[in-house]
Amino acid sequence: MGTILVILIIVFCIATIVIDKSVFPKMYAETSINPFNFLQKLLCAVLGISMFGYMAVAEGGDFSSVLPVILIDLALIGLLALLNLKYKKPGLVVKATVIHTVYGIAFSARFFFWIIMLAGKLFGHTGGSLPALFGYRAEQQQRAEAAEEAENERANEAAEAYAQSYGFSSADEAEDYGFETGKRS
Repeated sequence: MGTILVILIIVFCIATIVIDKSVFPKMYAETSINPFNFLQKLLCAVLGISMFGYMAVAEGGDFSSVLPVILIDLALIGLLALLNLKYKKPGLVVKATVIHTVYGIAFSARFFFWIIMLAGKLFGHTGGSLPALFGYRAEQQQRAEAAEEAENERANEAAEAYAQSYGFSSADEAEDYGFETGKRS
């Protein structure tokens, strides 16, 4: 699942670059109409952000919890279609609406990827590696637990030697007599 997510995010990043550098300029050259004004940018961002709403509410597998998010997306796509009526040709209206929808979802995935990379550089010291970011915290926790366990073993060995130097058979026996050995549980 993680590999598929990484591949999708990379594909979406490439899609936004292609749309920015190639598709929007061609649409402008054909129509002399700005295909990506402020309101369209805002609607694309909200449309893309709602994609993450699917992940949040769809976890239980209940379709009724996803239905409001789908309705919001359909309303946003409808608004984009209304804004694209400026093209006057039905084919261009549909084309522009589809491109805006793809761009909104792709841009949000690209933004998510950027946040992950930033978090990796700030908190994980992973050099921006996505797999390393997710594995870093678990590995760090395992190392801390192993170090603590090793420290407890060393302290208990020292406690045993200390108790035996005073004639006790073990640190537990010394502790039972009220003699503090420094043994850890």
